Amino acid sequence: QMCGKEEINKRIRQYVLEYIEIIEEIIKKGIEKGEIVDGDPSAIAAEIFSVTSSCLIYKFKMEEDIDIQTMYREIEKIVINGLKV
Repeated sequence: QMCGKEEINKRIRQYVLEYIEIIEEIIKKGIEKGEIVDGDPSAIAAEIFSVTSSCLIYKFKMEEDIDIQTMYREIEKIVINGLKV
């Protein structure tokens, strides 16, 4: 959806980039406060967005209710704990 040249593709791309920028600002603040390991805020934000998007795709693929808490714990083990100082 993001790669096309139609107006809807441009709009989707704009929204995605805005979401990533919001995440990036949160990451920058976390790095400044020493709560998140020093790294490239842009790359970390894109990674977080990607994991979140992948979880949504997984949910749609399963076509059944999934336990959000279970999914969160998996993300926390892989992504969040890996970012902590």
